[in-house]
Amino acid sequence: METEAFMADPIIFLTQRPLLINVPLDTNLGIEPGHFTVQADSMLVNPQSSQKPCALEIDQSNSSPLLAYWCSYEPDRATQLTVGAGANFMFTANMDGCSFLIKRDTTGSVIVSHSNAASIGMSMHGAMRGKGPATSSVFQKTMQEQMGFAKLGGSQDVVTHHSQSGECTTVVGVRETGSGAWKFYKQVISVDSSGINVSVKTLTEM
Repeated sequence: METEAFMADPIIFLTQRPLLINVPLDTNLGIEPGHFTVQADSMLVNPQSSQKPCALEIDQSNSSPLLAYWCSYEPDRATQLTVGAGANFMFTANMDGCSFLIKRDTTGSVIVSHSNAASIGMSMHGAMRGKGPATSSVFQKTMQEQMGFAKLGGSQDVVTHHSQSGECTTVVGVRETGSGAWKFYKQVISVDSSGINVSVKTLTEM
C-alpha cells in the first residue's frame, strides 16, 4: 500500500512521512534501474503525525511496480550515475555528512553523484578539533571535480547539497511523466536520542 501511495504522489508522501533507506550500503545496481518497495517501519514512530515512517527496500522478486535508479554509496569515494527515461525515480543511501551533486548538461543528460570522505577528513584534520565534517565536504567536492563535475562549459547546471553531520537526509529524484524532466528533493529527517521517534523536518527541491 505504501509503495502505491508513494508512486501516486511522491511529494505529498515525502512531506508527511519520513522515508528511511533500508538498502544495504554495498548495493550497486550499475546503470540499470531496479525494483524497490516502500513499507511502513513498525519499529519507528512519527510523533508529528499518525502516518508511520517508512523504509525503502530492494524488491528481491523484481515484481514491484516501483522501478528506480540507485546511485550507489562507497566509503571515501564519489560515485556517479546517469539517470534517464528508464525509470521515474532515483534513490541513494541516507546521508548524514555526505554530499550529493546533480549535473545537467547541454545535451539534456542528468548525472548524479554521491560522495563520502568522512574517514579522510577525520583522519587528516582530527575530529578532536571539530574539523572533520567541514574537511570531509572539501574532499567530497574535490572528488567530484576530479570526475568532471566542475567543467561548467555551455549551459551546464550543477547543484550540490552537503548534508549535515548528525542529521538524516533522504534524497529522491522524480521524473515528471509529461515533460520527462528530472527534479530532486531532499527530505531532512529529525531523529531523537532514542532513535525511534523520527519526523520530517523539511522537504525542499534541490
